This record gives sequence, C-alpha cells and structure tokens, in this order.
Amino acid sequence: MRLLFVSDYLNGGGAEIVMHQLKAGLEKSLPGCEIHIFYGSETNVRKSGNPLSYIYSQKWKRLLNRKLNDFRPDVIHFLNYYHILSPSVLDAAKKYTKTNPDCRVVYTAHDFHLVSPSSGLTTFVKGKGDEWGIYREPAVRLVGGLGRFLKKRWDHRGVLFSSLKVLQWVNAYRWGRKDNILDYIIAPGAFMANTIEKLYGNEMVFLIRNPYPDFPEDARVYPSLGYDEKVKLVFGGRLGPEKGLADFINAVDTDLWSEIEMDIYGSGPEEENLSRIIQDKGLAAHC
Repeated sequence: MRLLFVSDYLNGGGAEIVMHQLKAGLEKSLPGCEIHIFYGSETNVRKSGNPLSYIYSQKWKRLLNRKLNDFRPDVIHFLNYYHILSPSVLDAAKKYTKTNPDCRVVYTAHDFHLVSPSSGLTTFVKGKGDEWGIYREPAVRLVGGLGRFLKKRWDHRGVLFSSLKVLQWVNAYRWGRKDNILDYIIAPGAFMANTIEKLYGNEMVFLIRNPYPDFPEDARVYPSLGYDEKVKLVFGGRLGPEKGLADFINAVDTDLWSEIEMDIYGSGPEEENLSRIIQDKGLAAHC
C-alpha cells in the first residue's frame, strides 16, 4: 500500500509531530507500506506571501498533481494545508481520484478549519481597553452569504487577515465544495468530532485520539492526588488566543487558585497578554 501525507509543514508543531508518529506507527504495523510526505515548507516559520496564492495556489495544485501521478498512492491523507498549500490541493486530489477511483482521501482535523474561517472556531470583537476579546461561535457554512462572514473578525490581527481567511474559506467550502473529495474525517477530540459532525454527519467523521509513545510499564506514572495537595496543570504549545488559555484563567474563580498550580510552556502572540492577566489577578505564585 502507498500512502501520501499532505501537509503545510514537514516539522514544527503538534500536527507535524502527530504526522511523524503516525507514519512511524503505520510503517511498523504494516510492513511494506510505502509512505511519502508532500509538504510546502520544512518548518512552520510563516512568511509573507501572495494573497491570491493563499486563497487558491495554482503552484501547489500543479506540484501535487505531479507528485500524485509519480507516486500513485492508494490513500491521500491531508493534514493542515491552508497556510501554505491552500485548498487548491483538494482539487489535485479530485483530479487524481477520477482516474484512480479506488484511492481513498482522509483528512485529520487538527483544528476547526473545515467548519469555520477561524481555525480556532473563534471570532474577535473589540473589547474593553481596546483589546481583542474573544467569544466562540461555530460558523454554519450553509447559512448566509459572503457579507455575513465579512462583517465578523476571524483573525485577531485585523480586517485584512480576517478578509483573506473568509475569502479562502468561502471559496473552498461554500462555493467550491472542495471538501466533497473527502471520504473520511478524523477528529482527535470529542468536542471537535461533535462540531464537525454537525456539517458532515457521523458516517464520515471518526473520533480517533492522537498516537502517543508506548512507554514500558515500569516507566509509567499514575498520579494520585492527596486530600491537601494542589491540582497540577501543565500546558505546552503555541500561545495563541485560539488556545483559550486567557479564557480559562479568567474563568477560574479567584478562590480556587489557592488549590491550583499551572505551568505554561510555550511562546506566541498571546504571551504578553497572558503575563499581564496573571500579574493583574495576582497569580504569579500559581502560574
């Protein structure tokens, strides 16, 4: 069997780690399985590019067409593709499957891109103190026109980035229905699976947890919490507003922080805001 992963990045973030873990697991469990990775950039360091290519890249569509015809995969497995490759790669898969009808197309949803112009399922509004506040609202693709989406802010960086996200998303999934090429959608979490099912139905959406290393039994730790011990929380990842860390910290009652310790590891655009919230709430001893 031949399997082709399609990803914006080869390395860099959690989605890429999952991709490599899945590749290693499949190669181990399916001897003879040949797996290639088609990617747009080796790392997830984002660079400025052509806005039109962000919406629909003829270049990456052409290159994926070539790769598909050369490699002849039995399965095309899409991961994140909307940062660099653009949804045009779905059209490349569609063209390939017309002459290879037995090929199956799978998509692992590492975020909410399929159901919302904002991958974090988030819209942004001006909040107090001219800061960006966040509230969550799933975007229903089949209701409303382009103007409905342009009125909202889908990116914390402002109108331009928000409009580009809307144009890419509406062109791909509302007008073009390029997602019709997908046979199966994998969601690693229950909330994500339930949200995506609202648009795609439960027959093609599957809840499958991300793979993790198989540690030896003697290396595993099973934590237990004593009556007078604090709850220990750890977050590791990109500090972006869509992660919901600021929402979580603000939502926890002040009195409860005496029973909680939280370690945060990572960097990103939300780092300064998180530091300010922690200082303002007097939580430096807990976070």
